[in-house]
Amino acid sequence: MKEKESIVIKIGKNVMTNSRNRIVLPILKQVVSQVAELFERDIISVLLPIKFRPTLQMESDQTLF
Repeated sequence: MKEKESIVIKIGKNVMTNSRNRIVLPILKQVVSQVAELFERDIISVLLPIKFRPTLQMESDQTLF
């Protein structure tokens, strides 16, 4: 069985918001459209804010960044 292709999309706040910190609807629509196109092509996509820092929890209760 073939693995699905996947992509991570990281978008910064300055891309999605204007100078008043409001979401710019045409940009949001464009991003949604592009993610929908990936879905139609059977590509898994994960949309993350650019400051996203995944953490791993270790058994010894240490967190890795």
